[in-house]
Amino acid sequence: MPLIEVENLSVRLAVPSGWLHAVHEMSFQLDRGEALGIVGESGSGKSMTALALMRLLPRGAQVSADGLRMGDDDLLTMSDRQFAQTVQGSRIGMIFQEPMTSLNPVYSIGRQLTEAAVRLGRMNPTTARRRAVELLDRVGIPDPAARMRQYPHQMSGGQRQRVMIAMALMLDPELLIADEPTTALDVTVQAQIMELLADLRRETGMAMILISHDLAVVSQTTDRVAVMYGGELLENGSSSSVLAHSRHPYTGALLRAIPTIDGPRRRLATIPGIVAAQMAPPKACVFAERCAFVQPRCTTARPPRQIGEEGHWARCILPDAAVARIDQGSLLPEPAENAAEADLMIEAQNITKIYQMKSSLFGPKKEIRAVDDVSLSVRRGETVALVGESGSGKSTLARVILGLIDATQGRVRLQGQDIAGMRDTDRARLVQPIFQDPYSSLNPRRTVAEIIARPLQLRGVEADERMRRAREMMDIVRLPTRLLYSYPLHLSGGQRQRVAIARAMVNRPEVLICDEPTSALDVSVQAQILNLLADLQADFGLTTLIITHDMAVVHQLAHRVVVLLQGRVVEEGPASRVLHAPSEEYTRLLLEAAPRFGADLPVTASAS
Repeated sequence: MPLIEVENLSVRLAVPSGWLHAVHEMSFQLDRGEALGIVGESGSGKSMTALALMRLLPRGAQVSADGLRMGDDDLLTMSDRQFAQTVQGSRIGMIFQEPMTSLNPVYSIGRQLTEAAVRLGRMNPTTARRRAVELLDRVGIPDPAARMRQYPHQMSGGQRQRVMIAMALMLDPELLIADEPTTALDVTVQAQIMELLADLRRETGMAMILISHDLAVVSQTTDRVAVMYGGELLENGSSSSVLAHSRHPYTGALLRAIPTIDGPRRRLATIPGIVAAQMAPPKACVFAERCAFVQPRCTTARPPRQIGEEGHWARCILPDAAVARIDQGSLLPEPAENAAEADLMIEAQNITKIYQMKSSLFGPKKEIRAVDDVSLSVRRGETVALVGESGSGKSTLARVILGLIDATQGRVRLQGQDIAGMRDTDRARLVQPIFQDPYSSLNPRRTVAEIIARPLQLRGVEADERMRRAREMMDIVRLPTRLLYSYPLHLSGGQRQRVAIARAMVNRPEVLICDEPTSALDVSVQAQILNLLADLQADFGLTTLIITHDMAVVHQLAHRVVVLLQGRVVEEGPASRVLHAPSEEYTRLLLEAAPRFGADLPVTASAS
């Protein structure tokens, strides 16, 4: 008997213009110990499917299904109270996409980890605390016993994500739903977490639904893959079959948008248009408007499922013989020969940042060197990547350069000017940040239009011009104009990140400091943003300092790489050398831990 069976699950959401059909006739089943990867762009219905299984949908949502069973239990007939007591959290656990908004800022980490286990009577406080410390250690949190007393704001984004993973595992769920569980994690911790989840599947028979835009992670950690678009399941099969021999044009388009660590730097393929809102049950192919192989009958009738070998099927009318070539994008320019003589845009000299922290209210202060005597320079038109694990000092160094925090020692110059003597408005016009967590960096009480136009408003730009520029930036980052007057609460994680990028770029700054700018984006939008950053650099001489754990992004954008470990620089050099012939063992470990999407991926992908 399968662990869980879902048959024709549909979800409708009430919106001002009618009913949004977020999920339409989604069907799948999972055996114990099996892992299913659900992939697709933002707005495809991936997270809504997970929320429906957890009964966490927005108020007013309508859910229907022909069947929803977990073992012998019919989940459709359970009351909300019974579901919360016997299934939610205990039999089905969930790791949410944004840890900062999922963790309570006023409760300690220890309380949040142990509360559910104690309240449900599964463990006594002592046992729950011991279990929580053990899980924090297993997910890679240093000094886990001390961390139990800390609060979410005292942890980095990656550490908060690891706390969420530990919380989901506290009650040993039979099914774990992981919604972008590795988004905020560096490559070594990501590998550690996925290995932990795989071990739990083997040891306990736990099944897993992995929702992710990282197809490299999906290819290495799941048994089957389901591709969603417009609320509908378009392709389903084994991971090896779907990702190596895609049968739907949409899957092939996603594969072509993936950056790689190897080979020459090229422009990435993108998918034109955006995911359209489905305001009625689909009566034609939901991907037809964006498909390069669309035919007249694609727009008049819903395609049937075409089933191939080993149950690999796709909802498409094209025959197996129709093959879409994976176009080789044009080469991106390498650094100019005179790049070493270009103006210095960022010059950080001997930066040290020391924090004084207490282990308890009356305990002695402990000195933490977040950044330790780091010097860094970035020239006009250059992209420098800062890489390293969480806690290595990358984000702290970026905040010092931005002037958001003061260095304990050292100084920073922007375009030759010491930031200590610059006015905030002058500094903001020269350099703009893109932060890692888009939700916490966006004002929840302002609309998308107001957020994007805010830098222009501070400069005194007229209202009409502000709106024109905001619309222009939304088009550049592929945000539909229907979201102009929406609030951050109403946007997906990827849409929020695009708003943050649009806000940073609306002033056309000369320097961008990007802290994980694509970590929340699906592969198709990531491809467009990476192409956009490359274009801006070529067209306007944009200077970029990018903080990322994605080595493929480093290869795609960076001219030079600086590797940080425990606040110090351990390696620095041209990206081509550091990525392919590193001189330090730590750098080699980072590269070995990076997930790589099938090196044997064929040059062609079937469009059927």
